[in-house]
Amino acid sequence: MATKLPKPVMKGLWVKSYAYHMKVATVLTVASVGLYKAWEEYFFTSRWTAFEKTYDMEKDFQRKMKAGVFQCIDSNGVIRKDDD
Repeated sequence: MATKLPKPVMKGLWVKSYAYHMKVATVLTVASVGLYKAWEEYFFTSRWTAFEKTYDMEKDFQRKMKAGVFQCIDSNGVIRKDDD
């Protein structure tokens, strides 16, 4: 004798499916945010700390001044006056 197949569950199927997918999405979101924060903390902060240890503000200013980046100072360090 053949066994009877169970009746398909139709009532509340969408709600159960939606609840399951929302739980999965929440777990994946929290995990990805945690991994991103850990990655950022490890790579960005360590690189920034290394940069701060070796950065010389005065040397960088002199390099920019000689390159002519500033409009008010010429490459020799003399302050320009307005020609109005």
